[in-house]
Amino acid sequence: MRNKSLSVIAAAVFAALSSAAIAQTASQRTDASQAAQTNPTQIVAPSAATGVQSNVGVSGSNNNARVDANATTNQSTTAAQNTNATQGMSVSPTQRSSSGTARQATGASQAAQTNPTQIVEPSAATGVQSNVGVRGSNNNARIDANATTNQSTSASQNTGVAQGMNVAPTQQARENRAKRDDRHADRDRSRGARQSTGASQSAQTNPEQYVSPSAATGVESNARIRGDNNRVRQGASATTNQSTSASQNTNATQGMNVTPGQGAGSSLPGMGAVPGGR
Repeated sequence: MRNKSLSVIAAAVFAALSSAAIAQTASQRTDASQAAQTNPTQIVAPSAATGVQSNVGVSGSNNNARVDANATTNQSTTAAQNTNATQGMSVSPTQRSSSGTARQATGASQAAQTNPTQIVEPSAATGVQSNVGVRGSNNNARIDANATTNQSTSASQNTGVAQGMNVAPTQQARENRAKRDDRHADRDRSRGARQSTGASQSAQTNPEQYVSPSAATGVESNARIRGDNNRVRQGASATTNQSTSASQNTNATQGMNVTPGQGAGSSLPGMGAVPGGR
């Protein structure tokens, strides 16, 4: 009869403590997110043009004609683009509960997208045209036509993406127990605390660079001569100098540190003091 009474008391105490533990539930949820998108666009399209036209008409005898036509075009183009995306995140949720059940969910995410575009299209043109018409006798005509085009193009693009994330969730659930070495308390401690940690990082870099320099040099000389004993000297030269330099640097760096920690006590305090608890 006495043993039966003790069993009834133990069952009642166990049910009461179980109900109290279930009622004392601590939960924590932490969500942190970062998103960065960079879409810089740079378009450089300089244009330079130089044109020279000479028209000379000579009629009669014993005439001297000299035509000098010179054209020079100098063009220098420099384009630089620097794109930097930096993200830093520190998530440190902490939970402390005196109940037997503690639940913690931590979600941290980072996303960076960089789409720089650079278009460099310089254009340079130089043209010289000389027209000489001579009619008569014993005439002298000298034609010199020179055209020079100098073009220098330099384009650079630097893209850097850096991400840093530090997630350190901590969870503690403790209870007073009469006996620390109770094997049931150890079993309940492992079941009473729940922790979920999710951390993610995403980086996307799509740099585009277009360099299309264009240089043109043209010389045209026309001489029309009618008569006797005429002398004509004609010289035409064209020079095109073009220098193009393009560089592109893309860097993507990611760092992540996730340190979850969890400590929990028994979900049913005082189990060692209940008769028949072992």
